[in-house]
Amino acid sequence: FLVRMLGQIILDLEAFFIILIISIFGFASAFYMLFQKDTSYIQNSSVENGGAATDFTSVKRSLLSSYTMMLGAFDTYVFTDFVDSTLASFLFVAYMFFMFVILLNVIIAIVNDSYMTMKQKKLIEYRTERGVMVVEYSQPKTRRYPRDLWLQLLLAQEDLPDTRSAALRAFALMSDVDTKVERLSRTVQELQDELLQRKRTLSRVVSRNSILQPPDRPKLESLGNLGLLPTQLELHNMIKTHNTFSYEVKDMSAHPFLRHLVEIGLVNTGQYTKPMPLNIARDTIIARQLLSIPARATKFAVAYPLGGVSHLRTSHKDTLAATDSSFTFLLYGGVLYLDADDEIVAASGFVPGGFEMEFGPRKQWDPRFTRKLLKDRRFSKITVKYFKVRGAELFAWLNPEEVLTDEFVHHGIPRTIDMCDWQFGAFLYLFHNEMKEGEQDCYFSLKKGCLFSQVVALQ
Repeated sequence: FLVRMLGQIILDLEAFFIILIISIFGFASAFYMLFQKDTSYIQNSSVENGGAATDFTSVKRSLLSSYTMMLGAFDTYVFTDFVDSTLASFLFVAYMFFMFVILLNVIIAIVNDSYMTMKQKKLIEYRTERGVMVVEYSQPKTRRYPRDLWLQLLLAQEDLPDTRSAALRAFALMSDVDTKVERLSRTVQELQDELLQRKRTLSRVVSRNSILQPPDRPKLESLGNLGLLPTQLELHNMIKTHNTFSYEVKDMSAHPFLRHLVEIGLVNTGQYTKPMPLNIARDTIIARQLLSIPARATKFAVAYPLGGVSHLRTSHKDTLAATDSSFTFLLYGGVLYLDADDEIVAASGFVPGGFEMEFGPRKQWDPRFTRKLLKDRRFSKITVKYFKVRGAELFAWLNPEEVLTDEFVHHGIPRTIDMCDWQFGAFLYLFHNEMKEGEQDCYFSLKKGCLFSQVVALQ
């Protein structure tokens, strides 16, 4: 403890020593420049003090004299008998005051503060040193104890006064601890095996019950209203492939969080439906302005979410939606507005609870038309939690007055059926992810009279 305390005091006095050295050099230079005018004081002080004169005749002697003055060895006649005794006496008083009053109190304060700090850590230092000592004495010397990790117990007892006996006592206690640790390890392993077996049994029971009794989910009874929020994202068309239309989001790496999502699986491309004409009649000018549709836009298409959004965590989606309102387009899709050359000129993202799009009641979907839509890659994966908890897997947009047909053979006679029950378009939801019939599959048609229905040009 004493050695550590002295070391800490020396470290704390580092700044003090720098100030002390600078002060000695400064005053020594001042004394040297002042006293080099007259050196007769040397003979006078030598007679008065038996040859122990304070000497400032050179820089080296001036430094040595300044140091001895700090220790109390100085000749006052040197300053009083000098030619300019007033300036010499003032410089002497200033030096002694600075050294003995100011710096002396500073060093006392620093040493006291260091001592108090080390005193507070005395118990910690004591236990640390004791632990180091135990480790040094208990290093394995033979193959009897080949392990690297040790548990040491050092007890203070009157019958074990010396350190060697205490170390032997520690080895004896360690042997007993090893036995208990080994017994405890076997018990923990047995409990882990039993817990794993119970998990497997419970998993089989849950799986069997889930097959026999499917969990009850809330049904998708209504779609409600959707809003359209204009986005500032830069979107571009991509080359049409396999009867699908794709768009690309530019400069996603410019945003730090988007760049992070791209690294974990989000892509910067998505699909949209076949472009349909907009109603550009004069009576739709107000509706077009409210929907933020550019004047040069002549077509619209419904865009699906970006690829990979369905695999993102809910926390990532919430963070992305809260970061910028424009990012809702990437998560939930929206509406694209295109010009006569099918170039994207503007876009708006879907937001819940708006007034731009109103939908009618739930209608049962005829599964005979699902196969054709799946073959044409018209569906996208659900990314909204509201629909996921209700069991929906895929959704698609049906264009206004789009006629779906299905050809089949009935009793050897080819037949064709048509379906078109959505004048202004509709959203279709499938509750399965394969090409099979689903009893809960449904669609919701866009209502006549809502804001978006006014700009839809009928075929």
